[in-house]
Amino acid sequence: MSRLKKLLIYFCMIALIIITAFISSASSQFKDVPTNHWANNAIQLMSENKIIEGYPDSTFKPDSIINRAELAKMMVIALNIPPKENPSPSFKDVPKNSWFFSSVESAKFYLTGFRTADGDYFRPSRPAAREDMAVAIVKALGMENETVDESILNKFSDSSSISSNLKKYVAIAIKNEIMKGSPKGESLVFQPQKSITRAEAAVLLGNVIEEGKVTYEEEKITYEKTTDSVNSVDNNEDANIKESETSIEEDDENEEYKKPEVTAAADGKNIIVKWKKIDDERLQGYKVVISKSNSAPKYPDDGYLFWITDKTITSAVIDNHTAYNNGDFGQYLTSGQSYYFSVTAYYNDIKIPGNAVCLKFPATESEINESSKYVKPKVSGVVDDTKIVLSWNQINHENFKGYKVVISKNNSAPKYPDDGYLFWITDKTITSAVVDNNCAYNGGDFGGYLEKGEKYYFSITAVYDDRKVPGNVISLTYPE
Repeated sequence: MSRLKKLLIYFCMIALIIITAFISSASSQFKDVPTNHWANNAIQLMSENKIIEGYPDSTFKPDSIINRAELAKMMVIALNIPPKENPSPSFKDVPKNSWFFSSVESAKFYLTGFRTADGDYFRPSRPAAREDMAVAIVKALGMENETVDESILNKFSDSSSISSNLKKYVAIAIKNEIMKGSPKGESLVFQPQKSITRAEAAVLLGNVIEEGKVTYEEEKITYEKTTDSVNSVDNNEDANIKESETSIEEDDENEEYKKPEVTAAADGKNIIVKWKKIDDERLQGYKVVISKSNSAPKYPDDGYLFWITDKTITSAVIDNHTAYNNGDFGQYLTSGQSYYFSVTAYYNDIKIPGNAVCLKFPATESEINESSKYVKPKVSGVVDDTKIVLSWNQINHENFKGYKVVISKNNSAPKYPDDGYLFWITDKTITSAVVDNNCAYNGGDFGGYLEKGEKYYFSITAVYDDRKVPGNVISLTYPE
């Protein structure tokens, strides 16, 4: 055998070893994403192109929730969107000094917003919802101008919970089988407000790349002027507003308009809301409004339960038989939870909110008996050098699924899913957790990590098949 042939064989063997090692490394890049994981290929693609990267401990955390700010950053990277140069802030809660300002402004065309009486909000720390992803993917694939019959959504039993301004995009996503529903009992649901996980985002963004809308084998270029992608944002400055109507608050100039005088009381298993009759030719009707977190709820900012156009009606029975529209608590009230109840007077040219009354929605006798069977976590905690150690009682229940470790900076009664979570523990025998800033928080009100010397509220939510039961709350200062 000639020396040349020996060298060729030698180099081929070396190359084969290198290639084999590379393939093995690529297939096991993340220790929590096995090769048979349903999203493995998409996760590897996202990681290789630095769209959704892993963590320093070689994990990807596929089941972690992404928030709206993270979605904006992903869209910028995934679609190669050039940054907007010195844009004026579009959202009142996205200041120029925030890490996500450039991403949000640059990807605004693909995102959704929240319109209120005092301006548009982005809600960057809220979890990204399935309906938000529908808008992003449909626009990324250039399908936003497709004609679609929105009745296609009627096959979902929860279609009424899709934000009205986003229904077209969800319908297009369903029509093109970009997104699908899932069975729930005997019906099919879309779950538009359900949070998107990192794995789900990887798969959906991977579809955009596979469609050939974006490639990552291009030469580097510079942007001298705004591109078509940015111009499309400028031509759609209102983006996709979930709450499209604007109300006008009562001020000195509106004293001639009467505001509803509201009272409310619990009556058995219902809440009875009453208000004083308003005699005014300009009055079109009343909107009955409820909020879980806003102590001064009003329409349209906080949605509505009933739209009453008979001006002689001055009361409403709230019995949980009617789904709520565009609220902050889902479609139905939860027994034993406190809510703010109000009425907005809807005039021809103005909307005047009345006072609000805070009441607990009552539980039925059967609910009280049923809820007593579910164990509530008893939480304690200590500060230990550079970390916080939480402990709780073990729960043994046939419907029990696991524990969510919950933290909040501002909410003195944090719970899952409202305040996100740090850990999702499905091993029922584990009754403690170490909070040491090695893991990013999911969907909280303080960013991904705790700050030294700052006080936080800690709790544990027990997750059952059909409900979530929050435990008591303790307040601790994260150690220096």
